[in-house]
Amino acid sequence: MAINFHQETTTVFIFTQRNANIDQQEIIPSRRQTNTTELDNTKTWLAMSVLELTISKENHGRMLSCVAVHESYSTRSSSIEVRLDVMFVPETRLVGIPTTDIEDLKDSIAIRCVVSANPKASVVWRREGQNQPASLQELLQFSPAIRQHSGLYTCHARNKAGDSVPIRVQIDVKYRPKVISVGRERVKTSTLFAPVNFECLGEGNPPPTYQWIQKKTSQQSDSVVERGREAKLQIKNVTYEYQGEWRCKATNVIKGEEQSDISEPIILQVHGAPQVLRHTAAREIFVESGQTVDLSMVVCADPRPRSVAWEWGSLRLEAGNEMGKFKVDDVTQEEGEDCYLTTLHVKDTSATDSRTYYLLVENDKGKDMHAVQLYVNEPLQMSTLVSVAGALLVGILVLVCACIYAIRAEKCCFSNRPKVISVGRERVKTSTLFAPVNFECLGEGNPPPTYQWIQKKTSQQSDSVVERGREAKLHIKNVTYEYQGEWRCKATNVIKGEEQSDISEPIILQVHGAPQVLRHTAAREIFVESGQTVDLSMVVCADPRPRSVAWEWGSLRLEAGNEMGKFKVDDVTQEEGEDCYLTTLHVKDTSATDSRTYYLLVENDKGKDMHAVQLYVNGE
Repeated sequence: MAINFHQETTTVFIFTQRNANIDQQEIIPSRRQTNTTELDNTKTWLAMSVLELTISKENHGRMLSCVAVHESYSTRSSSIEVRLDVMFVPETRLVGIPTTDIEDLKDSIAIRCVVSANPKASVVWRREGQNQPASLQELLQFSPAIRQHSGLYTCHARNKAGDSVPIRVQIDVKYRPKVISVGRERVKTSTLFAPVNFECLGEGNPPPTYQWIQKKTSQQSDSVVERGREAKLQIKNVTYEYQGEWRCKATNVIKGEEQSDISEPIILQVHGAPQVLRHTAAREIFVESGQTVDLSMVVCADPRPRSVAWEWGSLRLEAGNEMGKFKVDDVTQEEGEDCYLTTLHVKDTSATDSRTYYLLVENDKGKDMHAVQLYVNEPLQMSTLVSVAGALLVGILVLVCACIYAIRAEKCCFSNRPKVISVGRERVKTSTLFAPVNFECLGEGNPPPTYQWIQKKTSQQSDSVVERGREAKLHIKNVTYEYQGEWRCKATNVIKGEEQSDISEPIILQVHGAPQVLRHTAAREIFVESGQTVDLSMVVCADPRPRSVAWEWGSLRLEAGNEMGKFKVDDVTQEEGEDCYLTTLHVKDTSATDSRTYYLLVENDKGKDMHAVQLYVNGE
């Protein structure tokens, strides 16, 4: 016998006997038993016991019994039992939720929605955003799982007692990355310093990261350069170094392992004026006299250069030609497309070869130039050695005489303040640019003094002092305009813990020769935003004064003191230091088309110099 009940209801049981039990556990009724005679027979007694019991789902299926105890029973008791059938709302829980990555077409999913209910509940799995059920069974299964199975799933159970609380699980099927598109162009063509854009469209779960990779091919080997880590790549000012094969690489990680896909190649071609790859050439080269030196640079150009020449002083030597100890090789194909190597050989170098050498390259689209400074260290000549030996001998004789004098004067045991005796006869030294210059200081003192050679540099703002050497003899191998000024020798010793010193009369050093652009005063590259005004300034020194100062870019040339559209070159002004001048090119309202190399060309009666600055304008 079974009785149906709803969960959490209070039910009154009326027993016409005595005690009640649930699964053999006695329950004491909350009310006292009543005994009354039957209506039709006063000799027969009716015993009634009332039990109030709150029903919960835990009571489901348990046996409720009432036991009557009386001596008239053969066993002294009699009982009756009933099974409790409790109806309750479904309760759900999930079993089998994945704890590791589920990979597309490789792994299976089996999630069970375990339901506790009475009466039996119907189960429905639904996917968010879809009307049709995903499953009508407790088990939600995909074998194998595919990417389309990803989503938020809800398990819902229902019976006559009501509906369960929905329980949700997110299924996330991982799949390898794939590059869908890198655009329609398989070959991109750009002019030098123009902007170039790449865009990569990919898919994957987890979402992939991106790399833009450039493959550069050379005669020796191929190399790969990473150029960006975003789906979109913008090159604001493209150069020949960006030529080559480009690919997009999409990458994600599944189960701890990296997965990737690489796009079809995009070929980037650049054409325009020549461009000297400045990082391939040293700005300064030092060699010993008599050695052979090779000045090499790599230049890229499309179309191919029609003119490659080296210039120094008043000389010019085209590629494939030779003149005395100078030789320029024919240009040869170098690493990378449209790139060429040019080399100037200088044999049996001497101090007169210390100067600036310029490479000038030109094609149908424009020109480029770059400078390299050669310094030749000249060893001491025999005549110089003889002179030094003679000076040392004279110095020894002077020292002997001084010692004799000190002994006679009873001063040999006393300290003497330092004194500069001589710095030579010349009070004005004149030198040509890059020639050697020597200073010598003769002093006395006890203890023997140390020496400093000090240069005083005068400017419009203030004077400054630069220490140039710490020996009695100072040898400047390649003098420049920066060495012009007032020089003094300072002799110093220490007596009784106090520093004593003496300073010589000044020596004026004057330098004359071809112009020299002070390269440390100018940035090699300048970056500005589109629409801004930029000032390209350089300091140049020259004696005699420059007769021509001009800026060149593309096919345009603008002399100092002139203006052309948004371009203006100021008149040269006196700058810090003797024989030094400031020149400035102003560019107003800059745009991407102004991204290029600008050249300063300076000339006087002794020669010329030039220097380049690269302007990059970041477009909107």
